[in-house]
Amino acid sequence: MKRILFFGLFLLLLAGNATAQERIELTQQEKNELTERIKEKLDDFQDELNIIANGKTTTTKKEAIRTALELFIGEGESYYYLDQEGQWRPHAPVQMQTSSRRSSKPKTQSMKSYLGALSRMRGNWYDQIVIDQADAVRVGSINRTADGQYVATATICQRFCGYRDGVLVINDYDIKTTKVYINRTVYQTPGGEVVIWEAKLGDFKVTETWH
Repeated sequence: MKRILFFGLFLLLLAGNATAQERIELTQQEKNELTERIKEKLDDFQDELNIIANGKTTTTKKEAIRTALELFIGEGESYYYLDQEGQWRPHAPVQMQTSSRRSSKPKTQSMKSYLGALSRMRGNWYDQIVIDQADAVRVGSINRTADGQYVATATICQRFCGYRDGVLVINDYDIKTTKVYINRTVYQTPGGEVVIWEAKLGDFKVTETWH
């Protein structure tokens, strides 16, 4: 499924008219809407993972990788953040942790490296790959940061299945958390102010795993 996180039409019509970001408290309705959008963004990521793993062509896989990276802060590259002292600091590209039966510790790599490796698994390791998540996604409280952003932590249960010759050879489960970064931008229009929310996923970390 392809869901748009925020109203793209408004962005096309109103680009360049954003006012300075304000630090305000969210209403309960806004929190509820953002929680649903975060869940949708995680669903979108799962959709792209399966295309990356099972796409029929290299072009299809590359396009899915590009789309998946757009869901993340920095889009797979280094980015800057505002620390508690009000200084902008460089931050490494977002990372993905994965578990393995061969190691007691999760493997950590950049999201771009992870997606690239996933795109090469089918044919080399498996005939078919299925990656999905449980419907129950937990989104924690949405809090404000020093630079006026809002952040939340989402928790998912993810399953990775690999098949060879139609036989299930790997069936792994992970509990993972990801920090979600949310920006609020106000656009001035002839009809008044329009608020646009944009959310980006951060690092994925394994908190529990079983095989």
